[in-house]
Parts: sequence; structure tokens; C-alpha cells
Amino acid sequence: MNLALRQALGDEPSVAILKEVIADEREHYQTLGNLISFLDLNRDGRSRQISSMGHGDHDHDHD
Repeated sequence: MNLALRQALGDEPSVAILKEVIADEREHYQTLGNLISFLDLNRDGRSRQISSMGHGDHDHDHD
């Protein structure tokens, strides 16, 4: 049964549990979203760092 139907039937203990589960899932979703964003930012930073390696000014003397 969905949340609205349980509320309509007056099944308050089940409604309370479902609300807690929904809140937990929302938190997990946000945490996962933050982790994905963090990993994407780090991957992009590494890609830029790797692509710039070997490029730029070098202070080496070549004979």
C-alpha cells in the first residue's frame, strides 16, 4: 500500500515507518549525489593535470 492509502486507513505506525524510510533514502540519495560530484571533480582535476604534464616551461638544458 502506498503512503496516502495508509494514511487514509489510519495505519499510523506504518505511516511513521514509511516516513522514516523515505527520509533515510533521501539522505542516502543526497550522500551518493555528493560522492558522485566529488569523484567527478577529482577525475576532471586529474585529467587536466595529466594532460598538462610535459607541457609548459622547462628549465632543462638540451645539448
